[in-house]
Amino acid sequence: MINILGIKQQIEIWNEKLNSLASNFDSPWAGMAIFIILLVIAVLSINAFSSKK
Repeated sequence: MINILGIKQQIEIWNEKLNSLASNFDSPWAGMAIFIILLVIAVLSINAFSSKK
């Protein structure tokens, strides 16, 4: 069984870290760049872990 509360707490921690990182930049482009970087990392990770070797 997946520990939903543990996952929720980890997401909240990551959210706080990303908010503090994004608050350092006043430009909306910085937020978009952070989002795109996270999206690319997520896609590459999914591809790496789901590929059959």
